[in-house]
Amino acid sequence: MKSYQIQKTRSIVVALFFVSAINIIHAQTIRYVKPTASGLGDGSSWANASNDIQATINTSGFNTQIWVAAGTYVH
Repeated sequence: MKSYQIQKTRSIVVALFFVSAINIIHAQTIRYVKPTASGLGDGSSWANASNDIQATINTSGFNTQIWVAAGTYVH
């Protein structure tokens, strides 16, 4: 009986680990860029979009998407 409970607990822990790992893998940051910066200009949303594509790339970490609005970008 005791070994069954240990096995059941172990199975639950392993399942929770995999569910957590899947959520971490799929978590992505999105940075927004458009020709004219707006709001804070930090790229956290379209309302706060940056206007510098290269700076956004340079400061973006692993697993970050960069969404670029249509337009002309001059640097």
